[in-house]
Amino acid sequence: MKPYITCVKHQGKRGTCTAFANTSALESAVWWQYQVQVALSEQALYNRARRQWQPGDFGDGLVSHTAFQHMVTEKFPLYFENQWNYNPSPFREILAPIKAYKASCKNYPETCSDTTHQSGFACKDSNWKECGFYVPDKNPANLGFRIQKSSQYWDPKDKLYYLNWTRVYLAAGGPIVITLSINQSLLAASQHDGMVGYLAGEASLGLLAMHLVGMIDNGDLAKVNALRADAGLAAIADGVGGGYMIVKNAFGNCFGDGGFAYLPYQTVLDNTLAMDIVDGVY
Repeated sequence: MKPYITCVKHQGKRGTCTAFANTSALESAVWWQYQVQVALSEQALYNRARRQWQPGDFGDGLVSHTAFQHMVTEKFPLYFENQWNYNPSPFREILAPIKAYKASCKNYPETCSDTTHQSGFACKDSNWKECGFYVPDKNPANLGFRIQKSSQYWDPKDKLYYLNWTRVYLAAGGPIVITLSINQSLLAASQHDGMVGYLAGEASLGLLAMHLVGMIDNGDLAKVNALRADAGLAAIADGVGGGYMIVKNAFGNCFGDGGFAYLPYQTVLDNTLAMDIVDGVY
């Protein structure tokens, strides 16, 4: 999917990986289908999801399939980044005893609040004072792109079959979001040019959603290593399980290989919880 991958972004101090993975997949689908590059709003997607689809004022996290399915059902148009820019909340702190945030909106000029969804907060006087959250009308012209269809797949009882199915779908240009258990080897990808080592039974540090953008079989690594040798670089070892899946993360350009990481097929087989695909946009 390299010709259709949009810019790597950074989710900052918020657990919004699913919003970035889903948005990136949708951007690639638009580019593939309409031959136009767009930047869509992760802030808008995460706001809608955590206010309505998977509601909660505290505690980040979002199920990729939940967001995609609601987008299809409601014909929700994901509008553009410049209509509601993402807030990385670099100063956000957690007030642990009361499960609340503070400083989420520091130095951020747009609609915001100390919540997961960052809707606006306002009060009005009637017979009594009423306060509450409101969703800003950032898209009065109803701009953006919708999803025609989305499907989820992955069966832990037949993982190899679905890994091969993933390879076929990627080769056909299909946007995929992978949700898997994150481990220390993945976090250490930046120390190894984005290559993720494989360690059987490695402890899970939580869940992570990423945009799955490519693959390379071990049989094709010889060509890559020949180019690396010409450049004075060390050869890449074979990926455990037969090769590598290539993912685009939302930890910024300094993560991995310019924001990308290479997961051994066996890591994908061992740690994947779900795959979600986007099938058509309009």
